[in-house]
Amino acid sequence: MARHVVRQGYLPQLATLRVLDGWIAFRDEAPGYLDRAVEMGYREAYVQGLMSYPQGDSSGLAVRKDPALAVALLIALNEVDGNSSESDTRVANFVKRHDIAPVDVQRGRALAPQYAQRLRQRGAQPAGEGAFCEAP
Repeated sequence: MARHVVRQGYLPQLATLRVLDGWIAFRDEAPGYLDRAVEMGYREAYVQGLMSYPQGDSSGLAVRKDPALAVALLIALNEVDGNSSESDTRVANFVKRHDIAPVDVQRGRALAPQYAQRLRQRGAQPAGEGAFCEAP
């Protein structure tokens, strides 16, 4: 597998062991970066957290499993984006798709205001208006 990664365009100019060291460092450090970016209110991290935290997996990379946080991030994004009226339907669909327990939904609803506030403090813009950009 290591040779495949190196030969198939994943940094073929570097020695195999050096590339593997980089992938190991990424595997070890990336989950912490995601957690910190979420805590800092980065919209991109919220979106990644929505996909990662319900099952504890980010495209094969193990991250902490926290379905309540995923619910909180979804509600916060909906609120900041002005989609509060659609939020209940979106949350219900999300909960069903990821089989999230009612206690986690309740905890997520309680956490959502603080995550919405972090988005606003970072200057996040509503989706469709440079959603992945911060306000100047």
